[in-house]
Amino acid sequence: MADIYKYIRKAAASKQADFALPVIDSPEEAIRVAREAAASLAKLPEHQRLSLLSDLDQLSQALAGRVERLRREMDSERMKIRDARFGRQVCNSYARSVSAVINLGARRRPPCP
Repeated sequence: MADIYKYIRKAAASKQADFALPVIDSPEEAIRVAREAAASLAKLPEHQRLSLLSDLDQLSQALAGRVERLRREMDSERMKIRDARFGRQVCNSYARSVSAVINLGARRRPPCP
């Protein structure tokens, strides 16, 4: 059960850092924590079980916040890639236009940076 509280502390730290810090590092680790939590819940008396469930809810919220932050970061990176791809298409289109005007042909057009 001490492991669970280690992750709850990591969740609190991640929340303070606007979910920039990872809480759980791998799927295997997440499965192990879930199994440990289930085993702990089965053994505890009811009042301690409610307390642990409350703590696990905080962990769940931190994980959801982390996933949302990663989703936003991925969306931002996708936009950068899309913009770079669009810029490359514009550059290539311009190079083809210039080549056609000065009759260099498609093979000798100036390369894009």
